[in-house]
Amino acid sequence: MKKIYFPLKLKLTLWYVLLLTIVITIFSVVTYLSLEKMIIINEDTILKTQVQQISSVLDIENGKIKSGDEPFYANTDFYGALYSYPDLNLIESNIPSRILG
Repeated sequence: MKKIYFPLKLKLTLWYVLLLTIVITIFSVVTYLSLEKMIIINEDTILKTQVQQISSVLDIENGKIKSGDEPFYANTDFYGALYSYPDLNLIESNIPSRILG
């Protein structure tokens, strides 16, 4: 059987391609994981802020939420609906009725 000899240029090129592929893969994975963590932290902060805004407006009496004079979504930039628990009756909402059904 004949041995196949590869020229040095080809060997070096293959090694560089392999090394570059490994470096790009590691860079991509680290960048993806970092961005994912930043996005999750950012979204958590936004959600916590919205919960604080909503809970500061809600009237809670005897462990039940009652609808106050000001809507629960005042001074916020999100859409939502407030349902009673456990019967799930709609108390108030800023979602268009055609979407709620």
